Amino acid sequence: GLGPLFECSLVDPLDYDLLMQCAGSLGNLAENASNQVQLVRDGAFRPLCRLAFVEHEAIQQDTCRAFCSISANPENQVGVFGPDEMRALFHLAESVEENCGRDAVIALGNLAVITKNQTNLVKLGILGPIVALLDSPFRSCQMYAARVLYRLAAHTDNQPKIVDAGALAGLIRLCRSPDLEVQRFAAMAMCNICTHEDNKPKIVKMHGLPPLLDMLDSESELVRRYAAMTLCNLTNEKANQEHVVKQGGLAPLIRLAGSNEPDCARYAGMCLCNLAANRQNRVPIVKAGGLRPLVEMAKSTRLEVQRASGLSLYNISCAVTNQIAMVRANVLLSLVTLCESPDVDCCRYAIMTLSNLAANHETRNDATRGGGLQAAIMLARNEDLDVRRYASICLCNMANNPTTQVQVVVHGGLPPLMDLATSNDVDSQRHSLMALANLVANESNHQAMVSKGLVKVLMKLSQSPDPDVREYATFNLANLASNPDHLNAIGKAGGIVPLIALAKSNNIHSQCLALAALRRLATFAENRA
Repeated sequence: GLGPLFECSLVDPLDYDLLMQCAGSLGNLAENASNQVQLVRDGAFRPLCRLAFVEHEAIQQDTCRAFCSISANPENQVGVFGPDEMRALFHLAESVEENCGRDAVIALGNLAVITKNQTNLVKLGILGPIVALLDSPFRSCQMYAARVLYRLAAHTDNQPKIVDAGALAGLIRLCRSPDLEVQRFAAMAMCNICTHEDNKPKIVKMHGLPPLLDMLDSESELVRRYAAMTLCNLTNEKANQEHVVKQGGLAPLIRLAGSNEPDCARYAGMCLCNLAANRQNRVPIVKAGGLRPLVEMAKSTRLEVQRASGLSLYNISCAVTNQIAMVRANVLLSLVTLCESPDVDCCRYAIMTLSNLAANHETRNDATRGGGLQAAIMLARNEDLDVRRYASICLCNMANNPTTQVQVVVHGGLPPLMDLATSNDVDSQRHSLMALANLVANESNHQAMVSKGLVKVLMKLSQSPDPDVREYATFNLANLASNPDHLNAIGKAGGIVPLIALAKSNNIHSQCLALAALRRLATFAENRA
């Protein structure tokens, strides 16, 4: 029965009553899922495209209804709608009638889930009518227009083109719509658009931050989530990190990050992570109560959330004034948890943070307790070079305390530090020698260190081509020489030559240390020769 129906749809001159019946029949037939593919195969597009340009409200409504149903079938979304059908939908989307505009834009949204269609639709001119619909008096048209832009903006090439077409002003305005679904799709579209670096400052310049920040307190969980996602993308840019804080974004982000809604908390926490990358924001985040949700994020089962927590805590710990507050917020338990993660990034961020806390004499003791020292020793054996380096720095900082100096050796910290000292990486050699220098400063450790072969390691490193490595290795020899039990062994190993070289240093402290060691070594006749 389709043949006669198609023929009647193409009559000329126009018979509006007949065309109304044809369009209504096609709209009804297309509502049945089993007909949607068959209609296309039998040639329904030609009459539908003709009907789309008949300027008659009822005819266009039913034509839109048919296109909407046909495009909803996944089999019709790939390689089926060509330029003629797409342009017909563009024309229908310009209708001032709500049902026609809505169904046309729904059909375009159905096609826009396919990557190839996303670029083709933009090339053919979809953006003009869709951007215009953002200002439609009908909320349904606003919502589905925003949805189309969200889907088109999933393609990177389209993101700047959407902004150039003037969509930002409409989307920002819709973020304040009284309709929560309109808000949601507007936020979703902006979320995709602002993944493009060039678009981020434009959104802020057009006053897009205030509505997004207000949406963080929306009664809709989905609106809150997509607002947080959009802000997360925006705050990858340094200038925006400052704008968000200046415009009052910390309080709602911290509230959302501490909520019981996993996805909302996840993106709000990741946004706080971005904000903490900016030095100016680190103290304000702590003062506003941001530590609690960041500490909780470390317990998440999602790896990206754990990473965001670790990086945030590291950035915050770079401000010395935050470190006491971090200890009071029980951040150390979270750091130890992250140190035990199989993920290299989590381990790296956690040990970097622990190292910062251990560098502060007011938080050093806390950093070593509750598993902090054991975590640092464990990570000194990690497969990742950077993790090992930071672990040695952390142990160096912790070993500024006499009690901890002994604990590092007792808990097995000496072997991994010596392994780092003998590695081929000069930075690792430097850091491990600095840690060993602190351990050697405590005579209680000398016997264990000498018995592990430290003198031999130090002698080898005292001949390194790197001046820092030579100097640090000799510092260690000089400190070992404070113990009479090892003077003979140091002399026999050849320790006098590097100590004489150290005595020629331009640094007065190095000279004094070397001369004191040589004086002690000279108490043995074998060494005086």
